[in-house]
Amino acid sequence: MKGNKIFYFDTWHFDSQKYVLTSNGKDEYIGHQCAKLLTLLVNEWPSVVSRQQIIQEIWVGDSVKDVTINSAISRLRAHLPNNKLPIVKTVPKKGYQFCLKPQNKVTYTLKNTSLKVLRKLQPK
Repeated sequence: MKGNKIFYFDTWHFDSQKYVLTSNGKDEYIGHQCAKLLTLLVNEWPSVVSRQQIIQEIWVGDSVKDVTINSAISRLRAHLPNNKLPIVKTVPKKGYQFCLKPQNKVTYTLKNTSLKVLRKLQPK
């Protein structure tokens, strides 16, 4: 879950470093825990993520009760309303699955761009 990644899925885009979920031009800060959970689910798409994997990735092996995971999933679902289909699906006895195909957008900064490329981009 390292790196600054922006994911696109359906009508949303999600900045995993800033913890911001955007839909229809509206930004919503979703908090650290929801952002880590969403990043994990999106990165593992289309696989099912087990509760144990969620504990290891989000709570780094701390002792966590089922109600804590249920609450985190509930909060995440509240940030991703959709009337057509579930975006985060519960797979009984297995875990959770992100249901939309995510797309990565690589973001570049000027320090990654050569001077030669920048000169080509300058208006004449």
